[in-house]
Amino acid sequence: MTMLLVLAFAFIAIAIILTVGTNKHPIDINIIKEPSLKQISLKKLIRKKGNKLTRYFSNLQSMYETISQKNKLYTMLLFSLILAIVGIMAGVIIRNYFLCPVLAVALAFIPLLYIQFQYIAYKKLLVEELETALSVVSISYERTESIEAAIEENIPHINEPVKSIFSAAVFRIKHINPNIDSAILDMKDKVDHFLFKEWCDALRRCNHDRTLKHTLRPIVNKLTNVKIVTNELNNILFRAKRSFWQLFFLNILILFIGFYVLPSSFNVDMHSASTDFVLAVNVMVMIFCAIKAVLETRSVSFDN
Repeated sequence: MTMLLVLAFAFIAIAIILTVGTNKHPIDINIIKEPSLKQISLKKLIRKKGNKLTRYFSNLQSMYETISQKNKLYTMLLFSLILAIVGIMAGVIIRNYFLCPVLAVALAFIPLLYIQFQYIAYKKLLVEELETALSVVSISYERTESIEAAIEENIPHINEPVKSIFSAAVFRIKHINPNIDSAILDMKDKVDHFLFKEWCDALRRCNHDRTLKHTLRPIVNKLTNVKIVTNELNNILFRAKRSFWQLFFLNILILFIGFYVLPSSFNVDMHSASTDFVLAVNVMVMIFCAIKAVLETRSVSFDN
């Protein structure tokens, strides 16, 4: 009977996860008719989501390659699987089988959250270095009117992870392909930031018309403004995050008192399938809210 209840709870949990974010309106299934605009839009949405996921993992691999830890991503994914098994074992040890899938998912998310935090820190560093690099290169180009010279003379003043991108562009122009437009396009694809892409497009236009050289620095100023607004929004979110975590730990305290302290004080046996189910649901909701809050408030980003 207990195993049937566990399987039923796991099925309900999976159903809830799968239905999050889905369309609640009825769907008409017409086999003979041509696909409607809604169906085409759904296909485009799925393709877009897939492209975002692919781009995200590509950015993660690029980040770990930059910090010389290429295999760390796969190591963390393996560690996530191990922690999921530990979560299942923990649920079995405490004799609450409803907690097995909940703890498995919760512990499996720890390495994934660590990867996400590393990526957010990497993006912050990238924006900091981009601001410096784009500023010095733009000023040098206004003086020299030579893209290759403007990048090359400022490479000693640029730090990683941006330095390797500009160094590769200069090496490509000098030794592989002297086409500057091609080098700029290659450089543009290596950084996933909309203002950097806009700056690269402006630099390509300057390569064909040098009178447009004064259009570069306003883009750098936009990057500075975005960084200032991001910091202000993060400061505003700090109070909301503090209130959430206060309520989160208060909820943990209430659960601990209600399920363990009070029953042991009054010699009441609270161990039953229904109480285990209620506890598992509470823990599941708390973990879901905590993960969502961490991901949503960790950092404000204006990247496209």
